[in-house]
Amino acid sequence: MKKQTTTSMGSIFRDSLIVIAIILILPNVKAQRQVQRFDLNKKTSAFEENKGQLQSDISGDVPRYAGYSQGVKSLYYSNKLEFQFLKFTPAEKAQYGKGKTEIAANISMRLIDANPDPQIIAEDKNSGYANYYSNENPEGILKVASYRKLTYKNIYNGIDMVLLPSPHGVKYSWVIHPGANAADIKLQWQGLDKINTRPDGGMVYSSSGITFNESKPYTYNAEGKKIETETSINGNFISYALGAYDKTSTITIDPTLDWATYFGSTGADGIDEMRSDTFGNIYLRGIYLSDSNYVAKFDSGGNFLWITYSPLINGMTIEKNGNFLVTTYIGDSLRLIKVAFSKFDSSGIKLWTSSFLHGNDNDYAFSIATDDAENIIVFGNTSSTSGLVSKGAWNKNPSNYFIAKFDSSGKKLQWCTYYGSK
Repeated sequence: MKKQTTTSMGSIFRDSLIVIAIILILPNVKAQRQVQRFDLNKKTSAFEENKGQLQSDISGDVPRYAGYSQGVKSLYYSNKLEFQFLKFTPAEKAQYGKGKTEIAANISMRLIDANPDPQIIAEDKNSGYANYYSNENPEGILKVASYRKLTYKNIYNGIDMVLLPSPHGVKYSWVIHPGANAADIKLQWQGLDKINTRPDGGMVYSSSGITFNESKPYTYNAEGKKIETETSINGNFISYALGAYDKTSTITIDPTLDWATYFGSTGADGIDEMRSDTFGNIYLRGIYLSDSNYVAKFDSGGNFLWITYSPLINGMTIEKNGNFLVTTYIGDSLRLIKVAFSKFDSSGIKLWTSSFLHGNDNDYAFSIATDDAENIIVFGNTSSTSGLVSKGAWNKNPSNYFIAKFDSSGKKLQWCTYYGSK
């Protein structure tokens, strides 16, 4: 997905409309993963369609779109915007020595008495896409698109909601057509500990140690003339009341929502490996949200092309035609780890997964290469003392490492040997 571009306000709003605009600026999160990084926010701070990669919440509601920015995952339902503040626990502090990402706070804004099934129009499509592979979807959910603008048509009677990504979150606007009433908009915040009013008319929201402020709305018409607007707070419910204004003019109500310092981290966006192909394209392999691995591809000009998510990727190699292979591992019914590797085409679509290689204990492959005949060589570590190496192996004495060679199909093992010593 390409880096987002700025959309002019003039291209969004039309005469004889009222526009209520709220900017969510999410926290600047300092990542704790000590590796080279690139900004996945350039891909994820848009709106990604849900083609089955996102599951329903506990109430059965299914998000229509999703985004990620600055340590906050955003989910967009028919009648709800949900913001999951993520916190990463590094391996050295986590149980079982594995880093993990958890939800530090889950805050949602519900649209009360809104259209239960609004038409959502996605516009300004990004050129890149995402592929998702998982244990639940081994065949993959492919070419998932993302967009830079969503419009919830007629979410209230005569009122549209427009969503745009911002550098640190999402901006949502209410577009009120002639004859509609801004008082119909009723918002309910959930997951907050409290809402307080500031002396200057702004508000302070807090939840689980996360604090954010909303300034008093600044309302103006197309000529810049200020219009009085009041934000009504009733418990955790929010509504708007507009002063007198020209019903034929575009009105913008523009409070700003700023997240205070967020002491958390996602552990996301880590790069563990970088390769290039004969065409100059760049491939990045890494980890996302601490428990999801990815390969991302950029063209020779640095433009984002696609990202493929697949579990348990340890190593990567690129073939001359732009296809690539990654190592992985799979647990069996005895909870033993088996070595495997998968081949993908130059579009990030999985072609096949190899035969398994395993002995009597856990085996991991973390490096992969091909020779001139396109045979595949994998290297890794092992705890197996039998059943792993092939007959006539160079080294049959159990050690900490192994080298194995497969044919180009990944189905036929040509040989496997121990390497090194215990």
